[in-house]
Amino acid sequence: MWCRTNTSTILFLLYLTTTTTVKASCPNHCSGHGTCNIDTTCTCYTGYIHADCSARSCAKGVPWFGVASSTDAVHTGTTECSSVGTCDPSTGSCNCQTGFTGRACDRLGCNSDCNGHGSCVSLSEAATTQDDHYLLHATTYTLWDAHKIMGCVCDHGYVGYDCSLRKCVVGHDPLTTGSPVDEVQAFDCTGTSGSFKFKFRNHVTGDISYGAHALASSETLTSTAVGTGKGESLESKLESLATVEEVTVSVEGSSTGRICDSDGAKFKITFTHEHGDLPTLAVAPSATVTALAYDSGNSITGTKTEQECCNRGLCDRATGVCTCTTGFLSSDGTGTNVAGDNGDCGRTSGVSVCGGTTFCSGNGVVRVHLQQVWNTMYMD
Repeated sequence: MWCRTNTSTILFLLYLTTTTTVKASCPNHCSGHGTCNIDTTCTCYTGYIHADCSARSCAKGVPWFGVASSTDAVHTGTTECSSVGTCDPSTGSCNCQTGFTGRACDRLGCNSDCNGHGSCVSLSEAATTQDDHYLLHATTYTLWDAHKIMGCVCDHGYVGYDCSLRKCVVGHDPLTTGSPVDEVQAFDCTGTSGSFKFKFRNHVTGDISYGAHALASSETLTSTAVGTGKGESLESKLESLATVEEVTVSVEGSSTGRICDSDGAKFKITFTHEHGDLPTLAVAPSATVTALAYDSGNSITGTKTEQECCNRGLCDRATGVCTCTTGFLSSDGTGTNVAGDNGDCGRTSGVSVCGGTTFCSGNGVVRVHLQQVWNTMYMD
């Protein structure tokens, strides 16, 4: 038996379906930043948030702080702006609290970008770097803040957490007792060709030829022999470094008088202006001489002090100039109490009291060795 369908009923049902579909749209049409689901919810594109995808999301990072539930649990996840900034939903940018930087406020910035006198490095970088100047030992650091906490490693001649201060000249305290000595580093070199480079306190020399003279006084302007021209001696190469003021070099066991020969020669480098127990000169891996090795048995550890203004003056951090305590003057920087233009307060002359307008500025006592020096100076 055939059933008859009312045409009016079918049209009415179609109208209801169409009307329901139109009315069931997503909020704000997902703002053009997402797709509308059948249940009228938005699936936002990456970088957009909220029910209608109208706001930009900000970058997330490991939070600097939070409510702890167990050991280090706070630092296992991520939060918006690392919990130290507010998100601008119109741009998706974090407005970081003072001192924090990065897209997610995930790093502690270096103050004033180290004032152009240093490098801004992370804890991880600082741990693995050894420059023998400010960073003396290399290790590793991998905890949660290894790449988040930053700090300045200052250039030679600058100090301070932001490298804004000048460092004054350092030298040997002229009132130190005993018989302190200069550092001597000995090396054995074998070779009839090739060259090498030395690294000292993160500065590297130019190529040093196997046939180089030891002393600058042996250089000649007209010589065509390898390593004998102007600036080619071992002494000149070392003194060209910003971290070496002056050295003397001697050679032993060389049939040619050069720093290397076919059956091995020994050269000794005496540091006359860098004092104390110094880092050993490092041989760069590019060396092409037959053999070059440090000889600890013929080396001498320096025992002179290396103190700012020789411990006998005050450093002007704005200029890097020492103001010497009464009775102390500039020396030649060798730590031998000889007059010179080093500006280091390393020479005694007419000392009558410890530094300060009062004895030791009222914060110390005159040490016995000072009296001993004076007894010696005025024995006659």
